[in-house]
Amino acid sequence: MGQNPHYFIAIPMNPTVNDWLKDAQQKIKQSNHITYKSWTHPDDLHITLKFFGAVSADKIEILMKELEKLSVPNSFKITIGKLGTFGKVNQPRVLWAGVEKTDVLQQLYNSIETLGKAVGFPKENRPYRPHITIAKKWSGAQITEVDYDKLISSFSDERTITINHFVLYQIHPQRSPKYEVIKKIDLK
Repeated sequence: MGQNPHYFIAIPMNPTVNDWLKDAQQKIKQSNHITYKSWTHPDDLHITLKFFGAVSADKIEILMKELEKLSVPNSFKITIGKLGTFGKVNQPRVLWAGVEKTDVLQQLYNSIETLGKAVGFPKENRPYRPHITIAKKWSGAQITEVDYDKLISSFSDERTITINHFVLYQIHPQRSPKYEVIKKIDLK
């Protein structure tokens, strides 16, 4: 028997945001100094709430039942945009669009963390840093601080969006797009 599929909970982006961020990806790719092995497919753009990793079919059924009981907030607005990175300035391993960390978003994250722990998943030890991954796995030569600053300032646009649901995704590593919605949870 093969390994269990991997799952995570996230807020998907709407088609308008996907197109907007796809355009940003294209502009960034045109820079000779910016080289990543993996650019996020526009349909896979999301804000992660909880990564579970490999999960058995039995446990995913329990998780889905618990998600149905979760007390969810009302729909809310957040602002997204402006680039940032994780990793070294001269070889940023993850390039992301920032996400406003509102109280409601933090509460939703906390609720999902608590639910995950109740179902048997470990709590995340790091503070929650909401973001939308644009690209990952730096593959080029090191860049200078000047080039890094040019990269970050190359996309400073922001958009305010309404969040009215989140989803449980299953990951299909060999597909593109690679995330399949398994369950949608509407906000109030």
